[in-house]
Amino acid sequence: MTPPPQTPSPRASLTSWKQIAHHLSVSERTAQKWERERGLPVHRLPGPRGRVYAVPVELDAWLCGQGQELRPSGRPVPRWPGPVWTLVTGLCALALFAVVVAGAVLRKVHQTGPVAWQIKGRDLITTDAKERVLWRYVPPDGWSIWNQPDSRGWQSPLPVISELPGPGIHSLVFGEVSSQHLHRLRCVGPDGRLLWTHVPEGVARVPEQAYEGPWYLRQLAVIPALPGERQKIAVVWQHATHFPSLVQVLDHRGRLERQYWHSGHFLALHVQPGPGFGRPLLYLAGIANGYRQGLLLVLDPQRMTGASREENTRLQILDQDEPVEVARILFPRTRLNQALAPFNSAVRIQQRNDDLAVEVEELSDLSQPHLRAATLFYLLTPDLRLKSLDIGDGVPYFYRRLDGPDRFSPDALAQEITSLPPPRVLTPWQGD
Repeated sequence: MTPPPQTPSPRASLTSWKQIAHHLSVSERTAQKWERERGLPVHRLPGPRGRVYAVPVELDAWLCGQGQELRPSGRPVPRWPGPVWTLVTGLCALALFAVVVAGAVLRKVHQTGPVAWQIKGRDLITTDAKERVLWRYVPPDGWSIWNQPDSRGWQSPLPVISELPGPGIHSLVFGEVSSQHLHRLRCVGPDGRLLWTHVPEGVARVPEQAYEGPWYLRQLAVIPALPGERQKIAVVWQHATHFPSLVQVLDHRGRLERQYWHSGHFLALHVQPGPGFGRPLLYLAGIANGYRQGLLLVLDPQRMTGASREENTRLQILDQDEPVEVARILFPRTRLNQALAPFNSAVRIQQRNDDLAVEVEELSDLSQPHLRAATLFYLLTPDLRLKSLDIGDGVPYFYRRLDGPDRFSPDALAQEITSLPPPRVLTPWQGD
């Protein structure tokens, strides 16, 4: 089963200086000054100058660590967003509060190493805060930076800037692919020296076959550091031609800490704290092949293990521990999807204030110039309770295009949305 092409989307919900300044309740000039002088956690995207983004939780953590010193006379205290204020009221939130305060203190350390990167030809070039070139990495012969869609249209994960060597010390983590289609993950330090290389090992055994690889790099994200610890890396691998996928957590030296096997594909990875946890969790969206449905999975990087439990025993990955998951749900298939597609797929995760918006693709047609997909948008709480369901513009468009015996009545769409069952819970939310 091959999922639809993945379109990359920013991890952050604040994608301009105007939005960042509004979140902080200050002017754009003040926000930019704080970024230059006080280490406000603003990230830069490759490409044209000035493209930035910021993660609200990181901004809140930074503000928390600044205390009273950033409050000009007469200016109100910056408004805390829902997730932080709600969590602070509970005992578990006190643990999270300690985490973000510690993270904010660490960010005040003088930063060294790259703050931005770009790919030119085969070269990976990094720059500092003043846009000066720091170092240039050239892959070995036969290898290239993994930054292009493959033959199936799957988008590769972009390099990520991390603080794996220590607080304020930036390294770059990225994927490489060889001329033989082998993949590996590499980390280069602040001075341009290679720190480590990671290649997944292991065999995914099912009742009738064993999948030994090769494994393709699909998702990549930094796991924020807990107090007294280093950042870690979450990485998702997928078999080159078949369904097994592997989620791994690596420590700051690239050593494997934990892993989890999945019978299907992952199309999105999002990292954020979850209710009842004082640490970040991994939210993964994709496809559960055995169920032929879109999937949302939540894993705890400190406890995850085993392989997904499958009703279709032919797809059950064997010789693994019992799965340890925080939560796992399936998204229902619409009549449109059941009539014209083999499965639906969860393709994106976006944070919206306190909640998560998960985009589920019911049908796609990449030949269309404008509306290429029929998508539903599920608004979920962080512990995956359904709050609302919205339809994308492509849904009525694709309904109207149906011909012949597949044509639905004029009121079919409205009836379907009102009668669509909620997501099926495979693993109820497991607190810490």
